[in-house]
Amino acid sequence: QYIDSLTHVLNRKYYESKLSVLHTSSIIFFVDINNFKSINDTYGHIYGDQTLAHVGQLLIETFSQRGECYRIGGDEFSAILPYKGTNPQEYIHIIQHKVNQFQKEDDRFPSLAIGYATFHEDDNIDSVIEVADHMMYKNKASAKK
Repeated sequence: QYIDSLTHVLNRKYYESKLSVLHTSSIIFFVDINNFKSINDTYGHIYGDQTLAHVGQLLIETFSQRGECYRIGGDEFSAILPYKGTNPQEYIHIIQHKVNQFQKEDDRFPSLAIGYATFHEDDNIDSVIEVADHMMYKNKASAKK
């Protein structure tokens, strides 16, 4: 009931329940598939679903040893990891490397926009999410240039 059947990551309901009880320092990542509507329109919904599944697997491989991954919207994902010992740039590098590998096998595979923010016990969770979301959309905008 908490697993997204297509991507095999946790779903938005579980994500929201996790945020409501988050009290330890954490890094919150947001990941969005660039130009996903265009992928569905150009290559069809079956390929779009395969892309979502590949992204879910990529995130599981990247984050599940230390944290949890979630599908929070159509083509939007999140991951929450403990803050201690977490270098967000290392995770972004790993994701980009995996995306590059997918793109070598299939040049239709899209890039990903990634943002993150740090949550500490006294922070307002909504403000932290806004920072991560803003970074992700800034990354998304720069990919379109």
